[in-house]
Amino acid sequence: MTSEELAQGKGLFNYHCSTCHALDAKGDIGPDIRGKSVEEIKQAIAEVDFMQGFQDEFSDKELRLISGYLQQI
Repeated sequence: MTSEELAQGKGLFNYHCSTCHALDAKGDIGPDIRGKSVEEIKQAIAEVDFMQGFQDEFSDKELRLISGYLQQI
């Protein structure tokens, strides 16, 4: 990933995910999600009750950016 893509992924993560997963993605209300793949993120969104509200929130590109960021932290 480029540095620009990583910055975009970080921005998306911070805005949408950090409330439950903490700014470092190590978990708070939600679990540690560092290193999660796009497929793992999609599965969690589909299966975790609270996260199901995010099913229409992210494009495939946005999920790729978030996952790329999570792979780096």
